[in-house]
Amino acid sequence: MPPANPIRNRASVVVIHDQCILGFYAEDPHSKKRYFLLPGGGIEEREDANQAAVRECLEETGYSIRLLPERKTFRRYDFYWNQTTYDSRTWFFLGELAEAYRPPGPVTDVDYHRGVAWIPLSLLEETFDYCPAVLDAILKLWAKP
Repeated sequence: MPPANPIRNRASVVVIHDQCILGFYAEDPHSKKRYFLLPGGGIEEREDANQAAVRECLEETGYSIRLLPERKTFRRYDFYWNQTTYDSRTWFFLGELAEAYRPPGPVTDVDYHRGVAWIPLSLLEETFDYCPAVLDAILKLWAKP
């Protein structure tokens, strides 16, 4: 029996401003495939998913955000990255800027980070076609409650 995929307990945030969604470009270290990722990452010891989403957004995009109460959804999906398929268990939150809008600036985070951007919502399907579960979470949170 093959070993189970490594489990990643994650938090991610959907931030929408002026009909655009916040994220960053990333390049897989092995395949060199480029992705547009939502801000998010692993839930660290001594923090909950909410805290992780806010922290990761600041680290990966440079923007301070606040989460909208009760606007969250959970998805479990496989994600192939750097020659490993991860069993990703992710809480997705809807957030908003906690600061005045400003254009993206440079961010020093991890070596695969290729720049922060706001992508038009009209490009959601083609931008997130690499992972239907992520697209589904975005669409659920973007819909009116």
